Amino acid sequence: MDADDVCHEHSIRALQLVSEHGGWDFILQENPKNNPYFLVYTLYDTGDSFHREANCICLVGLYKYYEDALVVSKVINADYKNTYEESNHRIQPSRLKLPQSGEVVTICTSTWKGHFERLVSVEIETLSCDKD
Repeated sequence: MDADDVCHEHSIRALQLVSEHGGWDFILQENPKNNPYFLVYTLYDTGDSFHREANCICLVGLYKYYEDALVVSKVINADYKNTYEESNHRIQPSRLKLPQSGEVVTICTSTWKGHFERLVSVEIETLSCDKD
């Protein structure tokens, strides 16, 4: 790495409830104060010939049940592996259908899967609500 390169560090500790006007990442159907939720996120590297960024993060979804988070994690990993193997190691973004809150949500994988992006890992973090 040189002076233009960046390696990010992340620390995800808890959920914080805010109003829609207070800024938010996920809309929850119920108050999570009594039970943990499970955050699925990807870590990826990106860059080009002039600049690199390592350990970037993309929040994918927040799930009430661990089993749902695990399914999403497996779908993302399988999609990345299959695309990589089928395309002679050239990754192209795609659209994935992921289960979320009893529905199927379509997401674009371009954040961690593109010409310069490489998926490092898919993580599941158990989060409880802040006591504020």
